[in-house]
Amino acid sequence: MTFVLLEKLVLANEDGATRLRKDFEAELEDIRKIVKKEMLDIARGRITESGSQMTAYVLMQVPQLEAIWKFSLEAIKKSQPEEAKILLERLVSMFEMYRVVLAIPGLLWGTADDPVRAKGEAELKKADDRLVRMLKRAKGAIKHRAEGWKPKNPELFKRGLEQVERGECVSAEEAKAWFG
Repeated sequence: MTFVLLEKLVLANEDGATRLRKDFEAELEDIRKIVKKEMLDIARGRITESGSQMTAYVLMQVPQLEAIWKFSLEAIKKSQPEEAKILLERLVSMFEMYRVVLAIPGLLWGTADDPVRAKGEAELKKADDRLVRMLKRAKGAIKHRAEGWKPKNPELFKRGLEQVERGECVSAEEAKAWFG
């Protein structure tokens, strides 16, 4: 009888221990989920802040690039064709590299909340558009130096030259008076 009682007691303890272990594991899993969510929220907040700071930093550089571009345009006007070409090629390289730099904060915005991400991505897009415009102008200037100037519409250009030869155009003073 004692043996049966002991056996029942052991089984009851095993059942109780199993239930207790399952309850403990379930509670532990709940705690893990809460901690994981809180850690993700903290990490997401830090990533968003880092994205914001990095975006601000790279955006501060764009006006400097524009100033370099304007200064370079003035230098190009006063330089020899080969020097101008070298400077333009360096500008192209710099603008292309900085477009890569502009993309880096965008990688962090993937985890941010929609309104924050949209604002950051929009600012980066505007800056990239500005760089693309400078890049196109620089590449066009290189092409112009390599191939020489060509009219976009040769037929219209030819007609304009013929009108000038026949004296059928207005003087610079007259044109200024129209628009001045």
